[in-house]
Amino acid sequence: MNSKKNAQLMLLTLLASIGFGTSIDLIQPTQIDAAKKVKTQKKAKKLKIVGNKRTKIYHMPYQRHYNISPKNRIYFSSQKQAKKMGYRMSKQ
Repeated sequence: MNSKKNAQLMLLTLLASIGFGTSIDLIQPTQIDAAKKVKTQKKAKKLKIVGNKRTKIYHMPYQRHYNISPKNRIYFSSQKQAKKMGYRMSKQ
């Protein structure tokens, strides 16, 4: 048995011993990615400054074009952080 499968088996045994049941499926990378995405989206809702990765322009919630395509979005906790990363504020 390779070391990765052995580690997974040990983890499943541990989880079963602390009450997570005995029929736990192995967690797939896509499940982990989905969980990270949900966590990131929840965190993003708290952040109000959104930048566009393509144009390097950030927007405040009250500005036009605040709704940026999800693939181009980046969130900042402050204007200072956005500027430090090379973004400029939208003129609109």
